[in-house]
Amino acid sequence: MDKSRATSVMIPTEGWQSDDNADYPLYYDMAVEGVTAKDFAVVAIQEDIDALGIKHLCETIDGAVRIRTNKALSSVISATIWILGGE
Repeated sequence: MDKSRATSVMIPTEGWQSDDNADYPLYYDMAVEGVTAKDFAVVAIQEDIDALGIKHLCETIDGAVRIRTNKALSSVISATIWILGGE
């Protein structure tokens, strides 16, 4: 099944969670209908992600695309998510 599609999103400054990831402990799960952990996603951000502390790679989980950072965001960021179907 071809799930390929693009979605525009706003990445907020609130609602982030944390875990024991040493390099990028903060994460935000952006809800994306139909995405699964087997899918591949690309998140395009127009701002300097290195300056923002955002990890270059994202993760897919059932129902969301997860992005990580090593510091809290100070402003809302616009982005585009491309979902490329997995299995």
